[in-house]
Amino acid sequence: MSRPLPFVFCLVFLVTATSHAHAWQVTREKDQMTDVSTVRACLKSSNSVIQAFPYSRGPTFAELCLSTKGNGKSAFIVVNQGQVQCNSFSSSVMTVRPDDEPAKTLECTSAASGRTEFGFFDDEDEAFPVIFSAKNLIRVQVPLYQFGLAVFRFNVEPPRLSRRLVGLSAHVCGTACAVC
Repeated sequence: MSRPLPFVFCLVFLVTATSHAHAWQVTREKDQMTDVSTVRACLKSSNSVIQAFPYSRGPTFAELCLSTKGNGKSAFIVVNQGQVQCNSFSSSVMTVRPDDEPAKTLECTSAASGRTEFGFFDDEDEAFPVIFSAKNLIRVQVPLYQFGLAVFRFNVEPPRLSRRLVGLSAHVCGTACAVC
């Protein structure tokens, strides 16, 4: 059973959706067995790449996702086709650059389920503040199998409204994230 969303949510959604940025797509779920709530917010990339066979079924987009479940959290990239090359058995990285700030290299790993279209940031306490520091644009360099390094752009304005929309506050991204 879902709870009604407050009026503030509706107002924030309208403001975010009418900007030139893509809006965060937010889902909220409650585990029926544990009553633990999950909030996931994903932002679709504003650009795409074209891959060779067997991933040549149109453009490849990415989504940047932030998720909280109980006291846990995760940040990850998912592509609509292809394989993100983040391995648990070797040192794999994705590079994140918020706005015109210096790029930050963050270690990543594959999904525990084995799904290759996902790349999870290893240290959420490091990833969340970098992502939330962006005012307009986040660029993420993602290693794709047989493609190399793809740079996906995510338009995030207005960031403060988006963070409130997601419900990810300072207790989620840690004290290092002063803007949350």
